[in-house]
Amino acid sequence: DRVVLVIVISNDLRYTNEGIKCGALTLTNQTRKFLPNVPICIVAQSDNRNKT
Repeated sequence: DRVVLVIVISNDLRYTNEGIKCGALTLTNQTRKFLPNVPICIVAQSDNRNKT
């Protein structure tokens, strides 16, 4: 089977003075090494659950 699309769902998006830090971006960069021509969709979902 052939990979036609990679979807990464992340809820750890953080803005810092240096830019955006996100595990999804790290995963995307690693994926590009093995699948350079496959489109990647990153879904950034904020964690809006109540913390108890």
